[in-house]
Amino acid sequence: MADAVGGLVQEEQAAPDRFDDRLSRVVDAGTHPVPHRVVAHMRQDAFEDRFTFGLEVVLARLPE
Repeated sequence: MADAVGGLVQEEQAAPDRFDDRLSRVVDAGTHPVPHRVVAHMRQDAFEDRFTFGLEVVLARLPE
């Protein structure tokens, strides 16, 4: 988990522009169907959403 947190923090700090949409413009559904389905979740301003999702996945798998 610490590696995932560290990686996400590094990615967020290295993000050049929170509104950079270059990735979503080049990922075409016909050419890249799988990345096209997740590109909305990879936008520069989605760091908190991605962190929360990952944390919830980890916590859901912990024994009670």
